[in-house]
Amino acid sequence: MNHGDPCIEFQCTDDEWCGEKEGVHGCFCRENNGKNSDNFDSSITCVSSSGTLSLSRCLLFEAGYDPSALHLRDESCKGSLQSGRLEFHFNNDTQLCGTTLRSNRTHLMYENAVEGDDAVNKLYFSCVFPFTYAVSIDTAIYPVESAVKKTLPSGQGHYRVRIIPYQDADFQNPLGTTADVEMSLDEQLFIEVRAEGIDEHQLSIVMDRCWATPSQDAHDVLYHDLISQGCPADRSVTIIQNGDSTVARFSFDIISLSDFSPIHVHCHTHLCVLDVNNCAVNCNVGNREGHDMN
Repeated sequence: MNHGDPCIEFQCTDDEWCGEKEGVHGCFCRENNGKNSDNFDSSITCVSSSGTLSLSRCLLFEAGYDPSALHLRDESCKGSLQSGRLEFHFNNDTQLCGTTLRSNRTHLMYENAVEGDDAVNKLYFSCVFPFTYAVSIDTAIYPVESAVKKTLPSGQGHYRVRIIPYQDADFQNPLGTTADVEMSLDEQLFIEVRAEGIDEHQLSIVMDRCWATPSQDAHDVLYHDLISQGCPADRSVTIIQNGDSTVARFSFDIISLSDFSPIHVHCHTHLCVLDVNNCAVNCNVGNREGHDMN
Protein backbone atom coordinates (compact mmCIF):
# COMPACT_ATOMS: atom_id res chain seq x y z
CA MET A 1 0.00 0.00 0.00
CA ASN A 2 1.05 3.60 -0.51
CA HIS A 3 -0.19 6.81 1.01
CA GLY A 4 -2.71 7.16 -1.80
CA ASP A 5 -4.35 3.87 -0.93
CA PRO A 6 -7.95 4.51 0.24
CA CYS A 7 -7.77 1.40 2.48
CA ILE A 8 -5.34 3.00 4.91
CA GLU A 9 -8.04 5.05 6.64
CA PHE A 10 -10.24 2.01 7.41
CA GLN A 11 -7.66 0.12 9.47
CA CYS A 12 -9.34 -3.23 8.86
CA THR A 13 -8.80 -5.82 11.58
CA ASP A 14 -7.30 -9.30 11.17
CA ASP A 15 -10.85 -10.63 10.64
CA GLU A 16 -11.43 -8.18 7.78
CA TRP A 17 -9.91 -7.22 4.46
CA CYS A 18 -10.23 -3.97 2.55
CA GLY A 19 -11.88 -3.92 -0.84
CA GLU A 20 -14.23 -2.04 -3.12
CA LYS A 21 -17.97 -2.47 -3.61
CA GLU A 22 -19.93 -0.40 -6.13
CA GLY A 23 -17.21 2.23 -6.14
CA VAL A 24 -17.00 2.47 -2.36
CA HIS A 25 -14.07 1.15 -0.34
CA GLY A 26 -14.51 -0.55 3.00
CA CYS A 27 -13.77 -3.60 5.15
CA PHE A 28 -15.13 -6.99 4.06
CA CYS A 29 -15.40 -9.98 6.41
CA ARG A 30 -12.90 -12.78 6.00
CA GLU A 31 -14.42 -16.21 5.47
CA ASN A 32 -15.17 -18.40 8.48
CA ASN A 33 -15.09 -15.49 10.88
CA GLY A 34 -17.93 -16.97 12.95
CA LYS A 35 -20.11 -13.85 12.81
CA ASN A 36 -23.90 -14.09 12.68
CA SER A 37 -24.76 -12.38 9.41
CA ASP A 38 -28.54 -12.53 10.02
CA ASN A 39 -28.41 -9.75 12.62
CA PHE A 40 -25.00 -8.20 11.75
CA ASP A 41 -23.56 -10.11 14.73
CA SER A 42 -25.34 -7.67 17.02
CA SER A 43 -25.09 -7.53 20.79
CA ILE A 44 -27.07 -5.23 23.06
CA THR A 45 -26.21 -4.25 26.62
CA CYS A 46 -28.89 -2.53 28.69
CA VAL A 47 -28.38 -0.99 32.13
CA SER A 48 -31.04 1.22 33.71
CA SER A 49 -32.05 3.79 31.07
CA SER A 50 -28.94 3.33 28.92
CA GLY A 51 -28.23 0.96 26.08
CA THR A 52 -25.28 0.07 23.86
CA LEU A 53 -25.68 -1.66 20.49
CA SER A 54 -22.63 -3.27 18.89
CA LEU A 55 -22.61 -4.35 15.21
CA SER A 56 -20.06 -5.93 12.90
CA ARG A 57 -18.63 -3.26 10.60
CA CYS A 58 -17.78 -5.70 7.81
CA LEU A 59 -21.24 -7.31 7.81
CA LEU A 60 -22.83 -3.87 7.61
CA PHE A 61 -20.58 -2.94 4.68
CA GLU A 62 -21.26 -6.19 2.82
CA ALA A 63 -25.03 -5.59 3.21
CA GLY A 64 -24.73 -2.18 1.58
CA TYR A 65 -24.59 0.03 4.68
CA ASP A 66 -21.94 2.72 4.86
CA PRO A 67 -20.81 2.50 8.53
CA SER A 68 -19.56 6.08 8.52
CA ALA A 69 -23.04 7.38 7.58
CA LEU A 70 -25.03 5.45 10.20
CA HIS A 71 -26.57 7.08 13.26
CA LEU A 72 -29.42 6.65 15.71
CA ARG A 73 -32.77 8.45 15.27
CA ASP A 74 -31.00 11.59 16.40
CA GLU A 75 -28.51 12.29 13.60
CA SER A 76 -25.98 13.65 16.09
CA CYS A 77 -25.63 10.20 17.67
CA LYS A 78 -23.08 8.58 15.37
CA GLY A 79 -21.50 5.21 15.91
CA SER A 80 -17.99 4.81 17.28
CA LEU A 81 -15.59 2.20 15.90
CA GLN A 82 -14.12 -0.27 18.38
CA SER A 83 -11.95 -3.14 17.05
CA GLY A 84 -13.95 -3.60 13.87
CA ARG A 85 -17.32 -3.13 15.54
CA LEU A 86 -19.62 -0.14 15.27
CA GLU A 87 -21.12 0.84 18.65
CA PHE A 88 -24.13 3.08 19.30
CA HIS A 89 -25.01 4.33 22.76
CA PHE A 90 -27.95 6.14 24.35
CA ASN A 91 -28.87 7.16 27.87
CA ASN A 92 -31.70 9.12 29.42
CA ASP A 93 -29.50 11.69 31.14
CA THR A 94 -27.49 13.50 28.47
CA GLN A 95 -27.75 11.41 25.29
CA LEU A 96 -31.32 10.31 24.63
CA CYS A 97 -30.65 10.04 20.85
CA GLY A 98 -34.33 9.73 19.90
CA THR A 99 -34.99 6.78 22.19
CA THR A 100 -38.65 6.26 23.09
CA LEU A 101 -40.10 4.46 26.09
CA ARG A 102 -43.06 2.14 25.55
CA SER A 103 -44.83 -0.17 27.96
CA ASN A 104 -47.46 -2.87 28.08
CA ARG A 105 -48.83 -5.02 30.89
CA THR A 106 -45.71 -7.16 31.20
CA HIS A 107 -42.67 -5.21 29.99
CA LEU A 108 -41.26 -1.76 29.36
CA MET A 109 -39.13 -1.13 26.28
CA TYR A 110 -36.56 1.50 25.37
CA GLU A 111 -36.64 1.58 21.55
CA ASN A 112 -34.39 3.16 18.94
CA ALA A 113 -33.11 2.44 15.43
CA VAL A 114 -29.91 2.68 13.42
CA GLU A 115 -30.47 4.42 10.11
CA GLY A 116 -28.54 6.01 7.27
CA ASP A 117 -28.87 9.17 5.27
CA ASP A 118 -31.76 7.78 3.20
CA ALA A 119 -33.80 7.12 6.40
CA VAL A 120 -35.37 4.13 4.60
CA ASN A 121 -33.40 1.15 5.80
CA LYS A 122 -33.51 0.99 9.59
CA LEU A 123 -32.21 -1.48 12.12
CA TYR A 124 -34.60 -1.47 15.07
CA PHE A 125 -33.39 -2.51 18.49
CA SER A 126 -34.69 -2.31 22.03
CA CYS A 127 -33.91 -2.84 25.69
CA VAL A 128 -36.65 -4.83 27.41
CA PHE A 129 -37.30 -4.94 31.16
CA PRO A 130 -39.93 -7.00 33.01
CA PHE A 131 -42.55 -5.08 34.98
CA THR A 132 -43.18 -7.48 37.83
CA TYR A 133 -41.02 -9.11 40.48
CA ALA A 134 -41.54 -11.11 43.64
CA VAL A 135 -39.01 -10.54 46.41
CA SER A 136 -38.63 -11.85 49.95
CA ILE A 137 -36.67 -11.10 53.10
CA ASP A 138 -36.09 -12.82 56.40
CA THR A 139 -36.68 -10.61 59.38
CA ALA A 140 -36.93 -10.84 63.17
CA ILE A 141 -34.62 -13.84 63.60
CA TYR A 142 -32.99 -13.48 60.18
CA PRO A 143 -33.42 -9.83 59.20
CA VAL A 144 -31.33 -9.74 56.04
CA GLU A 145 -32.02 -8.06 52.74
CA SER A 146 -32.41 -10.16 49.65
CA ALA A 147 -32.14 -9.40 45.95
CA VAL A 148 -33.72 -10.61 42.74
CA LYS A 149 -31.92 -10.24 39.42
CA LYS A 150 -33.21 -11.02 36.00
CA THR A 151 -31.61 -10.82 32.55
CA LEU A 152 -33.60 -10.88 29.31
CA PRO A 153 -31.86 -12.11 26.16
CA SER A 154 -33.47 -9.44 23.96
CA GLY A 155 -31.22 -6.67 25.19
CA GLN A 156 -29.98 -8.12 28.48
CA GLY A 157 -32.12 -5.73 30.47
CA HIS A 158 -31.77 -6.22 34.19
CA TYR A 159 -32.53 -4.51 37.46
CA ARG A 160 -32.67 -5.45 41.10
CA VAL A 161 -35.41 -5.26 43.72
CA ARG A 162 -34.47 -5.35 47.39
CA ILE A 163 -36.47 -5.40 50.61
CA ILE A 164 -34.64 -3.80 53.52
CA PRO A 165 -36.02 -3.87 57.10
CA TYR A 166 -35.53 -0.94 59.49
CA GLN A 167 -36.31 -0.36 63.14
CA ASP A 168 -36.55 3.44 62.80
CA ALA A 169 -39.19 5.56 61.10
CA ASP A 170 -36.52 7.71 59.41
CA PHE A 171 -35.19 4.67 57.51
CA GLN A 172 -31.64 5.53 58.53
CA ASN A 173 -30.59 2.34 60.33
CA PRO A 174 -31.25 -0.95 58.52
CA LEU A 175 -31.36 -4.03 60.71
CA GLY A 176 -28.02 -5.78 60.94
CA THR A 177 -27.20 -8.83 58.87
CA THR A 178 -24.49 -10.42 61.02
CA ALA A 179 -26.55 -11.36 64.08
CA ASP A 180 -30.06 -12.44 64.99
CA VAL A 181 -32.42 -9.60 65.81
CA GLU A 182 -35.16 -9.67 68.41
CA MET A 183 -37.97 -7.12 68.46
CA SER A 184 -40.49 -6.58 71.22
CA LEU A 185 -44.20 -6.89 70.51
CA ASP A 186 -44.82 -3.18 71.10
CA GLU A 187 -42.41 -2.13 68.32
CA GLN A 188 -43.02 -1.34 64.67
CA LEU A 189 -41.07 -2.85 61.78
CA PHE A 190 -40.37 -0.50 58.87
CA ILE A 191 -39.98 -2.05 55.42
CA GLU A 192 -38.36 -0.47 52.35
CA VAL A 193 -38.78 -1.96 48.87
CA ARG A 194 -36.17 -0.50 46.55
CA ALA A 195 -35.67 -0.93 42.78
CA GLU A 196 -32.10 -0.41 41.61
CA GLY A 197 -30.73 -0.18 38.09
CA ILE A 198 -33.82 1.40 36.53
CA ASP A 199 -34.58 4.85 35.16
CA GLU A 200 -35.51 6.79 38.31
CA HIS A 201 -36.66 9.79 36.26
CA GLN A 202 -39.43 7.93 34.42
CA LEU A 203 -40.24 4.86 36.53
CA SER A 204 -41.56 4.06 39.97
CA ILE A 205 -42.01 0.83 41.90
CA VAL A 206 -45.44 -0.17 43.19
CA MET A 207 -46.09 -2.69 45.94
CA ASP A 208 -49.11 -4.73 44.86
CA ARG A 209 -49.14 -7.28 47.66
CA CYS A 210 -46.97 -7.87 50.72
CA TRP A 211 -47.47 -10.62 53.27
CA ALA A 212 -45.72 -12.35 56.16
CA THR A 213 -45.09 -16.03 56.83
CA PRO A 214 -43.48 -17.93 59.74
CA SER A 215 -41.06 -19.60 57.32
CA GLN A 216 -38.87 -18.62 54.39
CA ASP A 217 -41.39 -20.22 52.02
CA ALA A 218 -43.37 -17.42 50.37
CA HIS A 219 -46.08 -20.01 49.59
CA ASP A 220 -46.46 -21.18 53.18
CA VAL A 221 -50.09 -22.09 53.93
CA LEU A 222 -49.77 -19.92 57.05
CA TYR A 223 -49.59 -16.28 56.05
CA HIS A 224 -50.78 -12.85 57.08
CA ASP A 225 -51.55 -10.21 54.44
CA LEU A 226 -49.97 -6.82 55.06
CA ILE A 227 -50.70 -5.06 51.75
CA SER A 228 -53.41 -6.10 49.32
CA GLN A 229 -53.96 -4.41 45.93
CA GLY A 230 -51.54 -1.70 46.99
CA CYS A 231 -53.41 -0.81 50.19
CA PRO A 232 -53.13 -1.79 53.88
CA ALA A 233 -54.65 -5.19 54.53
CA ASP A 234 -55.28 -4.42 58.22
CA ARG A 235 -55.17 -1.49 60.63
CA SER A 236 -51.67 -2.31 61.89
CA VAL A 237 -50.18 -1.41 58.49
CA THR A 238 -49.23 2.12 57.41
CA ILE A 239 -48.16 2.78 53.83
CA ILE A 240 -45.61 5.60 53.82
CA GLN A 241 -45.02 5.83 50.07
CA ASN A 242 -45.99 3.66 47.14
CA GLY A 243 -45.80 4.37 43.42
CA ASP A 244 -44.14 7.79 43.41
CA SER A 245 -40.45 6.83 43.12
CA THR A 246 -38.11 3.87 42.88
CA VAL A 247 -38.51 3.40 46.65
CA ALA A 248 -41.69 2.21 48.39
CA ARG A 249 -42.11 2.03 52.16
CA PHE A 250 -44.54 0.77 54.78
CA SER A 251 -44.63 -0.21 58.43
CA PHE A 252 -46.62 -2.60 60.61
CA ASP A 253 -46.99 -3.45 64.30
CA ILE A 254 -45.05 -6.50 65.44
CA ILE A 255 -47.88 -7.46 67.80
CA SER A 256 -50.14 -8.11 64.80
CA LEU A 257 -47.88 -11.07 64.00
CA SER A 258 -47.36 -12.33 67.52
CA ASP A 259 -48.24 -15.87 66.38
CA PHE A 260 -45.36 -15.92 63.88
CA SER A 261 -41.82 -16.61 65.03
CA PRO A 262 -39.79 -15.80 63.07
CA ILE A 263 -41.38 -13.29 60.70
CA HIS A 264 -40.59 -13.41 56.99
CA VAL A 265 -41.88 -10.66 54.68
CA HIS A 266 -42.54 -11.10 50.94
CA CYS A 267 -43.77 -8.65 48.28
CA HIS A 268 -45.08 -8.71 44.72
CA THR A 269 -44.15 -5.50 42.91
CA HIS A 270 -44.39 -3.95 39.47
CA LEU A 271 -42.84 -0.98 37.70
CA CYS A 272 -44.93 1.97 36.54
CA VAL A 273 -44.17 4.63 33.89
CA LEU A 274 -44.70 7.96 35.65
CA ASP A 275 -45.50 10.08 32.57
CA VAL A 276 -47.96 7.55 31.17
CA ASN A 277 -49.85 6.26 34.20
CA ASN A 278 -51.25 7.45 37.48
CA CYS A 279 -48.83 5.38 39.52
CA ALA A 280 -50.08 6.42 42.96
CA VAL A 281 -52.43 3.94 44.62
CA ASN A 282 -55.65 5.45 45.95
CA CYS A 283 -56.51 3.59 49.13
CA ASN A 284 -59.54 5.74 49.92
CA VAL A 285 -61.77 4.00 47.41
CA GLY A 286 -63.79 1.01 48.44
CA ASN A 287 -63.07 -1.33 45.56
CA ARG A 288 -59.25 -1.02 45.65
CA GLU A 289 -58.98 -2.07 42.06
CA GLY A 290 -55.39 -0.92 41.77
CA HIS A 291 -54.34 0.89 38.62
CA ASP A 292 -53.59 0.15 35.01
CA MET A 293 -50.06 -0.69 33.91
CA ASN A 294 -50.53 0.22 30.29
